[in-house]
Amino acid sequence: MRYPLVTYHTMLDVATSRVAAGGLRDDLESDLVGAVKWYGEGPEIDTEPLEAVRFGIEARRGTAGLDSDQIEGTAAVLLWEAIHEAEVPVEALDDPTFWSWLSLASLWNFIVWRQPGAFSAADGSADKWNQYVDGRLGNECIASRMYLRMAALGGSEHADLASAVPGGTDLWRSHILRVRIGEHPPLVRAIVRRQSDQGKRLTTNPLREFAKELTRTLTNLVPALLDDGEADDLVAEIWNRHAGR
Repeated sequence: MRYPLVTYHTMLDVATSRVAAGGLRDDLESDLVGAVKWYGEGPEIDTEPLEAVRFGIEARRGTAGLDSDQIEGTAAVLLWEAIHEAEVPVEALDDPTFWSWLSLASLWNFIVWRQPGAFSAADGSADKWNQYVDGRLGNECIASRMYLRMAALGGSEHADLASAVPGGTDLWRSHILRVRIGEHPPLVRAIVRRQSDQGKRLTTNPLREFAKELTRTLTNLVPALLDDGEADDLVAEIWNRHAGR
């Protein structure tokens, strides 16, 4: 299957022009004419689900009762489902230029909304916002990190957990997506369930120490063999040592 991509330098040119024009925009198509390339063999993937999901995701902005990270979680569910509906090939998911295309062609307005300070900088410097659009920065690029959040949970059957943690930016970006823990969905689910429970929730420093201890513990285990019950028992044992600190 052939899939669309936008090279880094093209992404930078298009995004810089958009930022200079004020950021948010209705038209996400005209400035990509001639900028999009296709890679692979065989027929082109159906990009309609990926482009149409834009509107469902944009409608999530400002959802009452949810903070911005929780809203990103609800949007991540929609993106995950659209990617599977479009039958995006594995090689595209591993290609940073695919995520740059998706950032520009569908998620641009959501990205600008999600990181307003970066895009409203007076000088428009790319180093303030590039990380959120550049697919090479997988754990920072908003499109790819939304997909990775769902992958870390084990897919859309666990959609409720994607937005379960209030104020979860640090949890997801520092303690799940950037570390080995995020490769093991049963562990991720156990952590998210606890952090979403106000009676069990860890504050910043205890959470950091919990994550360090769990990471050390995993060096002596084969975490891929843990089922949900075993993962929950392991997380509970370490979690309880850091609760109340």
